[in-house]
Amino acid sequence: MAYDQGAVQSVEFRRRPILTGETLPSFGQKLKLEREKRAITLDQISSSTKIGTRMLQALEEENFDHLPGGIFNKGFVRAYARFVGLDEEQTVSDYLEASEQNVASVPESAVEPVADPREASSDFPPSHSLGRTSRHPISDRCRPLPVEPLAS
Repeated sequence: MAYDQGAVQSVEFRRRPILTGETLPSFGQKLKLEREKRAITLDQISSSTKIGTRMLQALEEENFDHLPGGIFNKGFVRAYARFVGLDEEQTVSDYLEASEQNVASVPESAVEPVADPREASSDFPPSHSLGRTSRHPISDRCRPLPVEPLAS
């Protein structure tokens, strides 16, 4: 079989120019657009996946701090994507990227430092100075009352 170069047409891929006012949808906007395109309500997703509508709405609004965190969030995203018909792995990947950007956009002044629990608390004096046997400030005050034997 002879190869005819004249029969082969060159294919060019052109990217659509991005207009100055046009922006790419964010993670939450993509979820909402796909859901609305398929005429699916949050209540339908919620009843099928057993994920609260507030959690689903938090995903669409990218209020990740309203979600429980960790593996639960990935599960919510995966279940949402499955119900709507999106690629689960790609949607989880997009979520992870969006949640990292969300954390990176929080100003450092908004994050409160967490005290090291190993350091001694200055709220209570050391237990040995009060003649206590335990280190907990309340445990010595909550001792059981002595029980007297019943008179027969």
